[in-house]
Amino acid sequence: MQSLFGGQSSTSTKDSYSATWIGIDGFNDNSLIQAGTAQNVVGGHAQYYAWWEILPNSETTISTNEYPVSAGDKIIAHITHQTGGTWSIYMGNRTKGWIFQKTNISYNGPQTSAEWIEEAPLLNGQLAALADYGQVTFTNCSVNGTNPDLQVQDGGVMVQNGQQISTPSVPSSTADAFTVEYGSTQPQPPST
Repeated sequence: MQSLFGGQSSTSTKDSYSATWIGIDGFNDNSLIQAGTAQNVVGGHAQYYAWWEILPNSETTISTNEYPVSAGDKIIAHITHQTGGTWSIYMGNRTKGWIFQKTNISYNGPQTSAEWIEEAPLLNGQLAALADYGQVTFTNCSVNGTNPDLQVQDGGVMVQNGQQISTPSVPSSTADAFTVEYGSTQPQPPST
Protein backbone atom coordinates (compact mmCIF):
# COMPACT_ATOMS: atom_id res chain seq x y z
CA MET A 1 0.00 0.00 0.00
CA GLN A 2 1.34 3.46 -0.86
CA SER A 3 1.44 6.16 1.80
CA LEU A 4 -0.72 9.17 1.16
CA PHE A 5 2.14 11.23 -0.23
CA GLY A 6 3.94 8.58 -2.26
CA GLY A 7 6.20 6.64 0.13
CA GLN A 8 5.73 3.08 1.33
CA SER A 9 3.55 2.43 4.36
CA SER A 10 2.59 -0.65 6.30
CA THR A 11 0.18 -3.19 4.82
CA SER A 12 -2.31 -2.69 7.62
CA THR A 13 -5.92 -2.21 6.53
CA LYS A 14 -6.86 -0.35 9.72
CA ASP A 15 -8.52 2.99 9.03
CA SER A 16 -6.22 5.94 9.70
CA TYR A 17 -6.52 9.70 9.48
CA SER A 18 -4.31 12.73 9.02
CA ALA A 19 -5.10 16.45 9.27
CA THR A 20 -2.80 19.21 8.02
CA TRP A 21 -3.96 22.64 9.12
CA ILE A 22 -3.33 26.20 10.24
CA GLY A 23 -5.25 27.86 13.03
CA ILE A 24 -5.69 30.72 15.45
CA ASP A 25 -5.95 29.80 19.16
CA GLY A 26 -6.31 26.28 20.53
CA PHE A 27 -2.91 26.04 22.26
CA ASN A 28 -4.01 26.96 25.79
CA ASP A 29 -7.77 27.28 25.32
CA ASN A 30 -10.79 25.60 23.73
CA SER A 31 -11.32 28.28 21.08
CA LEU A 32 -10.04 27.62 17.56
CA ILE A 33 -10.58 28.75 13.98
CA GLN A 34 -8.77 26.48 11.54
CA ALA A 35 -8.53 25.41 7.91
CA GLY A 36 -6.68 22.56 6.25
CA THR A 37 -6.74 19.28 4.41
CA ALA A 38 -7.49 15.68 5.36
CA GLN A 39 -5.50 12.68 4.16
CA ASN A 40 -7.28 9.53 5.32
CA VAL A 41 -7.21 5.82 4.57
CA VAL A 42 -10.69 4.35 5.07
CA GLY A 43 -11.54 0.81 4.05
CA GLY A 44 -8.17 0.59 2.29
CA HIS A 45 -8.88 3.64 0.10
CA ALA A 46 -7.23 7.05 0.29
CA GLN A 47 -9.50 10.06 0.89
CA TYR A 48 -8.43 13.67 0.38
CA TYR A 49 -10.40 16.86 0.98
CA ALA A 50 -10.13 20.44 2.21
CA TRP A 51 -12.07 21.67 5.25
CA TRP A 52 -12.49 24.50 7.77
CA GLU A 53 -13.76 24.53 11.35
CA ILE A 54 -14.58 26.75 14.30
CA LEU A 55 -14.77 24.94 17.62
CA PRO A 56 -17.02 23.71 19.13
CA ASN A 57 -18.71 23.11 15.75
CA SER A 58 -17.78 20.14 13.55
CA GLU A 59 -15.58 20.60 10.49
CA THR A 60 -17.16 21.84 7.28
CA THR A 61 -15.95 19.81 4.31
CA ILE A 62 -15.25 21.89 1.21
CA SER A 63 -16.82 20.36 -1.92
CA THR A 64 -14.46 17.78 -3.40
CA ASN A 65 -16.11 18.22 -6.80
CA GLU A 66 -15.34 21.96 -6.97
CA TYR A 67 -12.18 21.90 -4.84
CA PRO A 68 -10.41 18.53 -5.29
CA VAL A 69 -7.29 17.63 -3.31
CA SER A 70 -4.76 14.92 -4.19
CA ALA A 71 -1.55 13.60 -2.68
CA GLY A 72 1.32 16.02 -3.15
CA ASP A 73 -0.81 19.11 -3.92
CA LYS A 74 0.64 22.47 -2.90
CA ILE A 75 -1.94 24.25 -0.72
CA ILE A 76 -1.83 27.87 0.46
CA ALA A 77 -4.03 28.95 3.37
CA HIS A 78 -4.76 32.19 5.20
CA ILE A 79 -7.00 32.96 8.16
CA THR A 80 -7.54 36.71 8.36
CA HIS A 81 -9.25 38.93 10.93
CA GLN A 82 -11.62 41.28 9.11
CA THR A 83 -13.50 43.70 11.41
CA GLY A 84 -15.03 43.22 14.82
CA GLY A 85 -15.60 39.51 15.36
CA THR A 86 -15.51 38.53 11.68
CA TRP A 87 -12.84 36.53 9.89
CA SER A 88 -12.10 35.14 6.43
CA ILE A 89 -10.65 31.80 5.39
CA TYR A 90 -8.75 31.51 2.12
CA MET A 91 -7.46 28.26 0.68
CA GLY A 92 -5.87 27.80 -2.73
CA ASN A 93 -4.66 24.66 -4.42
CA ARG A 94 -1.68 25.81 -6.50
CA THR A 95 -1.40 22.39 -8.12
CA LYS A 96 -4.99 22.21 -9.33
CA GLY A 97 -5.59 25.97 -9.71
CA TRP A 98 -8.63 26.49 -7.48
CA ILE A 99 -9.32 29.13 -4.80
CA PHE A 100 -11.84 28.82 -1.96
CA GLN A 101 -12.76 31.81 0.20
CA LYS A 102 -15.28 32.16 3.02
CA THR A 103 -15.75 35.66 4.46
CA ASN A 104 -17.63 37.26 7.37
CA ILE A 105 -17.21 34.22 9.62
CA SER A 106 -18.08 34.99 13.23
CA TYR A 107 -15.27 34.09 15.66
CA ASN A 108 -14.45 35.69 19.01
CA GLY A 109 -11.55 33.63 20.37
CA PRO A 110 -8.76 35.25 22.45
CA GLN A 111 -6.20 35.24 19.59
CA THR A 112 -3.37 34.05 21.85
CA SER A 113 -1.67 31.56 19.51
CA ALA A 114 -1.10 30.72 15.86
CA GLU A 115 -0.58 27.10 14.84
CA TRP A 116 0.72 25.03 11.90
CA ILE A 117 -0.21 21.43 12.64
CA GLU A 118 0.06 17.90 11.25
CA GLU A 119 -1.87 15.48 13.46
CA ALA A 120 -4.29 12.64 13.90
CA PRO A 121 -7.71 14.27 14.32
CA LEU A 122 -10.44 13.40 16.78
CA LEU A 123 -13.02 11.04 15.33
CA ASN A 124 -16.27 10.63 17.27
CA GLY A 125 -14.53 12.13 20.30
CA GLN A 126 -11.58 9.71 20.15
CA LEU A 127 -8.08 10.32 18.81
CA ALA A 128 -7.85 8.51 15.46
CA ALA A 129 -4.92 6.36 14.34
CA LEU A 130 -2.53 8.59 12.40
CA ALA A 131 -2.33 7.88 8.66
CA ASP A 132 1.11 7.54 7.10
CA TYR A 133 1.10 11.00 5.50
CA GLY A 134 4.74 10.76 4.39
CA GLN A 135 6.11 14.27 4.74
CA VAL A 136 4.54 17.75 4.88
CA THR A 137 6.36 21.08 4.66
CA PHE A 138 4.95 24.35 5.99
CA THR A 139 6.59 27.37 4.31
CA ASN A 140 6.24 31.15 4.44
CA CYS A 141 4.47 30.99 7.81
CA SER A 142 3.45 34.40 9.12
CA VAL A 143 1.42 35.99 11.92
CA ASN A 144 -0.06 39.44 11.36
CA GLY A 145 2.11 39.72 8.25
CA THR A 146 5.38 39.11 10.11
CA ASN A 147 7.78 36.19 10.50
CA PRO A 148 6.74 34.06 13.53
CA ASP A 149 10.41 33.45 14.43
CA LEU A 150 9.78 29.74 14.99
CA GLN A 151 11.98 28.12 17.63
CA VAL A 152 12.88 24.45 18.24
CA GLN A 153 10.78 24.41 21.43
CA ASP A 154 7.68 25.44 19.43
CA GLY A 155 7.53 22.01 17.74
CA GLY A 156 6.16 18.81 19.20
CA VAL A 157 6.17 15.12 18.35
CA MET A 158 3.07 12.93 18.22
CA VAL A 159 3.01 9.70 20.22
CA GLN A 160 0.41 6.92 19.90
CA ASN A 161 0.48 3.60 21.77
CA GLY A 162 3.83 4.54 23.29
CA GLN A 163 5.51 5.08 19.90
CA GLN A 164 6.63 8.35 18.36
CA ILE A 165 4.76 8.48 15.05
CA SER A 166 5.19 12.05 13.78
CA THR A 167 8.28 14.23 14.08
CA PRO A 168 8.98 17.86 13.10
CA SER A 169 12.26 19.22 11.83
CA VAL A 170 13.95 22.16 13.44
CA PRO A 171 12.79 25.46 11.91
CA SER A 172 14.38 26.65 8.67
CA SER A 173 17.21 29.18 8.82
CA THR A 174 14.61 31.89 8.13
CA ALA A 175 12.50 30.70 11.13
CA ASP A 176 9.30 30.68 9.06
CA ALA A 177 9.22 27.10 7.73
CA PHE A 178 9.57 23.50 8.90
CA THR A 179 8.92 19.93 7.75
CA VAL A 180 7.01 17.19 9.56
CA GLU A 181 7.54 13.50 8.76
CA TYR A 182 5.61 10.36 9.61
CA GLY A 183 7.59 8.18 12.03
CA SER A 184 10.28 8.86 14.60
CA THR A 185 13.06 10.13 12.33
CA GLN A 186 13.58 13.88 12.40
CA PRO A 187 13.51 15.28 8.86
CA GLN A 188 15.78 18.00 7.54
CA PRO A 189 14.34 21.52 7.67
CA PRO A 190 13.32 23.03 4.32
CA SER A 191 16.06 24.91 2.51
CA THR A 192 15.49 28.61 2.03
